[in-house]
Amino acid sequence: YLVGNHDFWLGDFLSEQIGIKIVKKPISVEHQGKRIYLIHGDGLAKKDIGYRILKKILRNKVNIWLYRLIPPDLGIPIAKKVASFSRDKTQARDKEFLKDYWEFAEGKINEGYDAVIIGHTHQPCFEELDKGIYINLGDWFEHFTYGKLTQGKFNLLEYKHVEA
Repeated sequence: YLVGNHDFWLGDFLSEQIGIKIVKKPISVEHQGKRIYLIHGDGLAKKDIGYRILKKILRNKVNIWLYRLIPPDLGIPIAKKVASFSRDKTQARDKEFLKDYWEFAEGKINEGYDAVIIGHTHQPCFEELDKGIYINLGDWFEHFTYGKLTQGKFNLLEYKHVEA
C-alpha cells in the first residue's frame, strides 16, 4: 500500500493487523519484465507552494502527536473539514499542475523506467510517451479507475459494478 496525502497517519494497523505492506516513499519495482516507478505524487507540482507548506505542517510529528490527544468525536470532524477544504482548493489547481506530473514521468522514463504510476491528482490519465507510459490511476470514489499490468501490457481500467 503506497501511502498518500490522506494516509500518512495510518499507524501500524494495516501492516500489523491485516498484513499489508505499507510503503511511505516512492518505490521502484520490476514486474512482468517491466521496470515501474510508483509514487503518490503529492508535492510534485513545483508551483503549488501552499500545498508544500500544508504538507510540512500536517506531517510534523509534534502536530500528529497533538492531534492524537483530541478525542475522536472532535478529531474526525476536524480532519474531515481540513480534507474537504484542501480538496476543494486543490482539485481546480491540480488541473493547472498536470504538466508537472507529465514532465516528472517523462524524466523517470528517460532514466530507464518502462512506466511511471502516480495517483495524487485523482485525474485518470494513460499516456504513451516515446519510451514508456505515464499512468495516473485516478480514484476509487468518482472515476472508479485502476491500473492493470497483464502479460507486460499496461492498462487503465474502470471498475464496473455488476449486479448479482
